[in-house]
Formats: sequence, C-alpha cells, structure tokens
Amino acid sequence: MAVRAQLASILLALILLVGLRRLDEVDMALLVLVTGLFGVCQRRLNVRFWPHIIETYRPALVRRFSVLCIAAFLSLGFMLSRLWQPQPYLVDIAWQSAVQMHIPAGAGHTLLGSLERLASAFELTGFWLMQNALARLELDHGVAVLAWAILLLMQATLAWSYARLLAGIAALRHHFSGRGKHDISR
Repeated sequence: MAVRAQLASILLALILLVGLRRLDEVDMALLVLVTGLFGVCQRRLNVRFWPHIIETYRPALVRRFSVLCIAAFLSLGFMLSRLWQPQPYLVDIAWQSAVQMHIPAGAGHTLLGSLERLASAFELTGFWLMQNALARLELDHGVAVLAWAILLLMQATLAWSYARLLAGIAALRHHFSGRGKHDISR
C-alpha cells in the first residue's frame, strides 16, 4: 500500500508541476481563491462533524471531505475557464499539422519542457478528436455539450492534485501544531 501511495504521489506531483506551469492568470486566480476556500471548508466541516466523530479521527476526515469539495469546485472552475477561452479550430486539419501549428517546437529541451509539450499535445489531441468527431458525426447539441464537458473535465486531474497538496499542507500543519502527534495521517 505504501508503494502504491508513493507512485500515486509521484504521478500527482508531475501532473501538478506541469499543470501549474501551463496555467494562465485566470486559472492562477482561481487557485488562490480555492486555497482560501479550503480553509473555510475545513472550518465548516469541523464544526459540522464535531458532535458526530471522535476527536482523534475528525481532522483526517475533515481533510478527506475538504479534498472532495475543493477538487469538485476547482474542476468546475477549470472547465468553465476552458469554455471561456478561445480554442483553435481544428476541423479537417491533419493531426500532425495541428500539432506542428499549435505546439512550440523549442519548448522541449529540458525534461520539464518535454513534459509541458507532451501535456499540450495531449490536450490538443483531445480538442482535435472532439472537433473532428462532432463535425463528421453531426450529433445532437445536447450530446455535443456532454462530450465537451467530459473532455474538459480532464482538468480534474490538476484539480485533484492541487486539492491533495492542500490536504497535505493541512495535515503537516495539524501534526506540527502538537495536536496530531497520535493522529492518523490521512
């Protein structure tokens, strides 16, 4: 279980590092807002859970529920931010041409630059697939909106990573405050 947790942590850290470098100003402002909301969410959940949960387990449970709330809110915020931003028109363009036109070639000289370029290519591939599939299949508008929402919810990986980072910081803060010496760490 510890190895699985470490591998998941490494993967989430890579997603977080690459994702944070690719964010624009609106998304960064959303992260600042969510950081404050995480503290508010923890305080409210702590008050709500006070009479129902044993003192030893309450901080871990509050963090776990806070991660769910904040990750859902942040995912929705990222999805709406992506809908608001202009996206490239990729219908009837070959995938290779789309990647060459929209991904900068000089960004991959370092490992982090290569990961950023890979993330950009992955995102562009999703847009290319969705635009070309919807243009060829001529689906109902409701189905098209649902398909785009599912594609844009891929931003949830970054939201989950950031929410887990906030939970880790809260756990460390709780531990070093002296209240969590015998507390469970989740």
